[in-house]
Amino acid sequence: MRPVNAEPLDLAELQQQPSKLRSLSNEKTTQAVLPRETLGRAKTYAPLATEHSARRQPSSDKPLASRGPAEITLPEPPRTMTTQECVAGLATKTFFIKSRYALCSGKQFDQVWLRNGRPVGTSRFDVLAIGTIPKNSRTITVTYYFTDFTAAKENGAAAMGITTKGSITNLWPSTAAYTQGGITMPFTRTWSQLLGTDTYQHTLTVAAGQGYDSAKTDLIAAVYVPNISIKAPPAWTTEPITGGDLFMLPPRWDKAPYLPNAAAGAASWAVLTPLQYSTAVGAPEREVALHIQKAFTTPGMTQPPHVEEGRSRQESQSRANAPVLGHQAPRAEPQPLRLQLREVLR
Repeated sequence: MRPVNAEPLDLAELQQQPSKLRSLSNEKTTQAVLPRETLGRAKTYAPLATEHSARRQPSSDKPLASRGPAEITLPEPPRTMTTQECVAGLATKTFFIKSRYALCSGKQFDQVWLRNGRPVGTSRFDVLAIGTIPKNSRTITVTYYFTDFTAAKENGAAAMGITTKGSITNLWPSTAAYTQGGITMPFTRTWSQLLGTDTYQHTLTVAAGQGYDSAKTDLIAAVYVPNISIKAPPAWTTEPITGGDLFMLPPRWDKAPYLPNAAAGAASWAVLTPLQYSTAVGAPEREVALHIQKAFTTPGMTQPPHVEEGRSRQESQSRANAPVLGHQAPRAEPQPLRLQLREVLR
C-alpha cells in the first residue's frame, strides 16, 4: 500500500533491477493510523499520523455590504465531500478533514505480475473512504470509491479478487450495540466488476442511552477500520503481496446539551477542527473576529471590563516589549488577523 497519488511502478526498472522487486516483496505492511487530531478514548487506542491532516481552505464569501444583517451567521460545518475534494486534500497528506462531519483517507495498491518469477506487467488502483454524517443524525456513512485502475503489459488484473471489510474494531463502552446498513461487510468484487461501479456505502448507527460518561452526556466512542485484501487469479502470482488495514477513523456519539436535538443526540468524528475567523474586509465573520482580536490585544477594553486582569496583561506586555538602551521598537503595521477556534457541534 502506498499513498494516493504515488508514482506508478516502472516495469522496465523492475525487470532490470531484481533487487528492487525483492525490496518490494520484503516491505512490511504499513501500520494503520488515526488522524493526528483525534480526541478522546480513540486517541489512546492506536498510533496517530505523524503529520497534521489536510484542511479545507475557507471559501470566498460575499462582501458584508451585499448581505443583510440578519444573514450574517456562523457558517454551517460541511457535511458532504466529493471524490475530487478528497483526492486534492490527500495530495501530500494521509487524511483530509473538511469538518467534524466530513473527512477522508485513501491508499494506492500496486501489483507486479510475475511469470516464472520474472516481472511481466503491473497494475494499480486507489481506494478512497469518505466518512460523512448528516445534521442531527446518529448514523455515520463511509462511502468507498475504487478509482484510477491502470494496467500495463501482461497481467491478470481483470480477474483479481478485491475484498473490502469495514468494521468497528473497538468500542467504548464495549457493551454498546450498533446496527449496520448499506453493503454487507465483507464484500468481494473482481477488478472488472469494480470498474463499472461508482460507490459502496457502509452505515453504522448507535442508539442513545448506551454511553459510558453520564446519562446526560451519553458518550460513546469507537474506532472504524477499513481493510482491503487482494487475491491473484489462478496461474498468476503478484509482488508485493498487497492488502491490510488502510487507516482508522474515530466516530463518536453523544447527547451534549449544546446539540440542537440534545434529547436524541448526534454523531460526529472525534477530531479537533478549527473554525477560521478573519478580520479581513468583506469576511462575514469580521465583527466577531474583531471582537476576539480586541480581547487578546486590549483585554482591559472588553465588556464587561476586567480592569485588573487587563492591566496585569498589559503591564507584562509592556515589560516584555520595552525598548533596549533607549532605542524605540518599530511599530508594526496592523495585519488582518486569522484566528482558529475549535469547531462546535451544530
